[in-house]
This record gives sequence, C-alpha cells and structure tokens, in this order.
Amino acid sequence: MKTAQIIIGLGFGDEGKGITTDFLARQNPGAVVIRFSGGQQAAHTVMIDDKKHIHSSFASGALRGLPSYFTEHCTIYPIFLLNEREELKTKSGNIELHIHPLAKVTTPFDIWQNRTNAKNLEHGTCGKGIGATMKRHESPYKLFAIDLIAPRTMLVEKLKGIAYYYGFMDDHQIEEELRTFLQAIDLIDWKIDDYSYLKSFDHLIFEGSQGILLDMDHGIFPNVTYAHTTSKKRI
Repeated sequence: MKTAQIIIGLGFGDEGKGITTDFLARQNPGAVVIRFSGGQQAAHTVMIDDKKHIHSSFASGALRGLPSYFTEHCTIYPIFLLNEREELKTKSGNIELHIHPLAKVTTPFDIWQNRTNAKNLEHGTCGKGIGATMKRHESPYKLFAIDLIAPRTMLVEKLKGIAYYYGFMDDHQIEEELRTFLQAIDLIDWKIDDYSYLKSFDHLIFEGSQGILLDMDHGIFPNVTYAHTTSKKRI
C-alpha cells in the first residue's frame, strides 16, 4: 500500500510549501517528491542548518536528499535547471530528477514573449516563460521533455518553428538565442520517465507550485497563473 501526501498553498503563495515539503521529506527519507504543477517560477526556500536553497527546477526534498519527479503538467527550462543543479551539487543535495515525457519545455523565445508582451506586463509576470509556454502548447508548436533526447536535427527544427511562431525570422539571431540553451541541454543527463518510475516508492509527496488563489480556474482574475494549483484530478 502506498502513502501519498499533498502540499497545497491556500493563498497567493508564500505559505511555506517548501519548508512543509522538507518537513515531510525529513520524516520519510525513502520517499520521492513530485511536482504536479507549475515549473521554474516556483521559489520554495528550504534551510537545513547553515545550508539554504531555493527550489525551482527541483522539488523541495532535494536539499534533504530525496529525488524529484516533474509530471506532464509542469514546465522545465534547461538553462535554469542546469544552474540549479550545479548549485545543489555544492550543497550536497540530490540532483536526481526524473521528468515525464510530456512535461512542457520553455524556450528562450517563450521567455522573450513573457517579458515583452504588453498584456503580461500590465497584469504581472515572473518573466520566466511559464504563461507563454502554456499558451504556445495550445498551438501546433509544442515542445516536450521527450524532444530533448531526440536527434539534434529534429529538436532544432522544432525550436526554429517556435521562433517563427513568435516572429523571429533572422536565422543568425535564432542561432544566437539557442546557443546557450542547446549547450545546457547537452550538459544535463536527462531522465525521461513515465509514471512507472514511481512504482518503486511506497511514499509519495506531492508538492504544489503556487497558492490556490492563483489557480487558473478558481483563482482571482486577472492575476492568476497558467496552471491548476489545486489537487484537481487530471486524466
């Protein structure tokens, strides 16, 4: 029999989801922490003795030594992920991260869109490409975690399509925007796994990304996030 615990914020964020996740991780050292919404916009702070870490691209059990799993409802941005992985290494955190094949990938072009779109700036944005990534995935220009381990030519063609989707037409400019992004992808040991990965764990800790008052269906409009931050069942 498996045990599952879920951490959900009841406000607009800053409710202590990170330290609560760490508390449960300390009680259950053989568990896995699962991020089921949001992505690199999360900023969940955990402090253990003199070590402090802000978890964004890893779940908040990483500093405690637990592996992380991101579901298909999450987004990932390879550059931020790589930077956080290197930081976690210096703190002896667990950098084992498994990602669902259909997790959505943020690109430099999504971040550009988030930071330059007038509507986003009017209503507020974290500037990390979450909203643009989710909106783009309603179009044919999708990019999933599984694409990151596809042949490079296929990945680059998809990325060029996304660039054209946002109006980037200069191939040299596109190559410049992608250089650091592709380098980050090459430096990460990708573990792309479906939910069968979780079968080996008897204890599952589900970590929410933001408070329910920011939920895209139940939050207070227009200042909501592009994610389901409740325990809504997803099929």
